[in-house]
Amino acid sequence: MKTLDGKERDIGKLQVELFRQMTPGQRFEISMALSSERIAQMKAEIARTNPDASKRERDLLFIKHAYGEELVEQVRQYMDESDKPNASRSE
Repeated sequence: MKTLDGKERDIGKLQVELFRQMTPGQRFEISMALSSERIAQMKAEIARTNPDASKRERDLLFIKHAYGEELVEQVRQYMDESDKPNASRSE
């Protein structure tokens, strides 16, 4: 594990102090912006590394990387069920 030099420690302390001075709303806004940016980065990387994948396949890959295999399987099953024609629908 890398140890921080004096300058990095000072910067870290300053960041903590700045966050403490923010309102909860300001901290929430920053966290949402960082989350949105990370999601966009993940989706861009998935698209870059899977150029032939459909939107659905890319969405499932995102879910897999962000939330795990168990959830992606549940979502895949839900999507498959949603894609089936509704037998009770009248024409």
